[in-house]
Amino acid sequence: MACRQYISSKTAVFLMIFVILLVIGFDYVLNLKTPHSLYENALLIISFLSIILFILMSYGLYFGLKLKDNIGKLTDHIDMKKLPDFAGGSPDISTAMEGLGGFAEGLGGFLFAILAAFVFIMIAWALILVSWFSIIFLVAMLYWIFYRALRLVLRHASSCQGNVLLSLKYSALYTFLYTLWIYGVIVGMYYLK
Repeated sequence: MACRQYISSKTAVFLMIFVILLVIGFDYVLNLKTPHSLYENALLIISFLSIILFILMSYGLYFGLKLKDNIGKLTDHIDMKKLPDFAGGSPDISTAMEGLGGFAEGLGGFLFAILAAFVFIMIAWALILVSWFSIIFLVAMLYWIFYRALRLVLRHASSCQGNVLLSLKYSALYTFLYTLWIYGVIVGMYYLK
């Protein structure tokens, strides 16, 4: 039996970040000369991700790689004692403001209005230029595909190690399965609008 090589979870996260940056760059270069609609962009990006996923799975299966889960559960890394306790409601700051008088309240309101306007403009600008929902959805999909699903696929690495044809077969099958539903969501949303 050949020795197994392990990929750490941190490497998988860095790989996912690299793929996200690569996809953003691909989308930017693709839209330089001829801008595409959101529907066309989504299909092109998912096609590009499918190719990357196929290559990564083929490589991992052929070389017998295994993804090592050294992150564990996310809730294990959150210290509940350090989180603020809002069980008693929100803090009352009116007593602190009473001693400062009306001038501080007016100045505080003015500064808050400027800050709120700045934040609103930045959020509106970001939402207009980039659809945050799409980015979060893409990141969640990439996490699932490049970490959880990749772990399931790489369980077959011991039987595929050194066998190009079997590695390509498994990669094609799992790439088809993992990206078909994404195509279905995009096409369904386009035709249901």
